Amino acid sequence: MTGCGLGEGTSPRGNRSNLQGLVYTLTKSKLGSLKKLRLMNNRLSILPVALLNALPSLEALYLGNNTISEIPKNLFLKTPDLRVIDLSFNRIRTVSIETTDQFDKLASRHSIKVNLTSNPFYCDCALVGFISWMHQTRNITIVNNVTYKCTASQSGPLSGRSIINLIPKYLGCSSTSRGTGLRLPYAGLVVIVVVLSLLVMTVMYLNRRGIARHCTELQNARKGRVEERDRPCVALPYSEVTSTIS
Repeated sequence: MTGCGLGEGTSPRGNRSNLQGLVYTLTKSKLGSLKKLRLMNNRLSILPVALLNALPSLEALYLGNNTISEIPKNLFLKTPDLRVIDLSFNRIRTVSIETTDQFDKLASRHSIKVNLTSNPFYCDCALVGFISWMHQTRNITIVNNVTYKCTASQSGPLSGRSIINLIPKYLGCSSTSRGTGLRLPYAGLVVIVVVLSLLVMTVMYLNRRGIARHCTELQNARKGRVEERDRPCVALPYSEVTSTIS
């Protein structure tokens, strides 16, 4: 079987029903040889992993113009021959390291094409790994990646800016931030330092009398040691020294 698709323009309720029916059909029917699956324009918000697990020979997956917001883990685990992944015009705000790792695993077998055009990317530290991946990845064609833009950001007016040219400092992130293994944004570090400083100052203020008393005791002890060290020696008269020796 070459291709299969879900009727376009389905209502949300009908969408859920049809999707469940399609999953059931694909998992129960002998469609292991299916090469192309077209599910465009169906208001899909989720991607059941079971849907692709039943299609080990799938080579092209078209999911454009839906409402998908994330790519499930291990979605492509059972589709090693997948070469085309179209997720354009969806609601994907970030691309996780787990997702790019899935793409890389497919690309280790053969070249693949990924289309994420016109998704509302949120430019924060979680997107740093994806940006870095786009610059470094091999054997993967990222369709129209120069057109991928920020729709919102955590740091500065980046809305409408191309994400391919962003660097971590524009997002308020450390240069080593990568997906879920992030360091805190600089702004977060500043807040932590300020809070800790205020806490230390509060503790010192509440214990100011005890601290002052302790400082006074230390100062007096030090002063006593200095006076003892600087006390002049008293020389005995020669006659007293002689009589003492005798």
